[in-house]
Amino acid sequence: MLTRGFAAVSLDAWLGVLPQLIARIHTANQRVYNMLHALLSRLGRTHPQALVYPLSVALKSRDRRRRVAAEKLLAVLQEHSAVLVEQARSVSAELIRVAILWHELWHEGLEEASRLYFLDGNVRGMLDTLLPLHAQLAAGPHTLREASFQEAFGQELNEALELLHKYQRLVASQNIPTQVVACVFLFFSQVGKVHGGVLRCMLSLSQMYVFILPSFSFLFSLN
Repeated sequence: MLTRGFAAVSLDAWLGVLPQLIARIHTANQRVYNMLHALLSRLGRTHPQALVYPLSVALKSRDRRRRVAAEKLLAVLQEHSAVLVEQARSVSAELIRVAILWHELWHEGLEEASRLYFLDGNVRGMLDTLLPLHAQLAAGPHTLREASFQEAFGQELNEALELLHKYQRLVASQNIPTQVVACVFLFFSQVGKVHGGVLRCMLSLSQMYVFILPSFSFLFSLN
């Protein structure tokens, strides 16, 4: 009955409730999941632009099932609109990069890492928060603002990363706890200098031109 009803309704009619449909792409009900994905796949053939950006957003979800569902739908969309999907992925990634600056990422990351370690005693959570930030820094800047951040704080953060690596080596060698604790306190003492500088920079972020990426030049030829 539901399948026949889905087929009887004009595809254009579904555009008005597209946000509600996208919100349910990871439903646990397998029958509804299959029908919904079949409907969105059909809709994507006639209105790919309507689906590509909501699915790109869903791809960034913290919910693994939602990410997997979005990836499957984008794979179907890519079969007939490959250029559009790639452009949407690029725009989504660069907008996130522009919207969330390194200053903000490190400000939030350092506060969260401090909370996880000192209040929750969650060492693994602290490392999971900090190491991706260091990896992003090591990959190099893409904008003038990121280059400015690296120039201002790169040395201190690299020294702090060495302390994190030392901490990991001490834990791996099952060294005495006092050395491990001292290493963590040295780390937070080091990044404390960065935290103050980051806060001052966040208060003065006003020149938008420094956020613009060279890769944004493709925006003038989007599908």
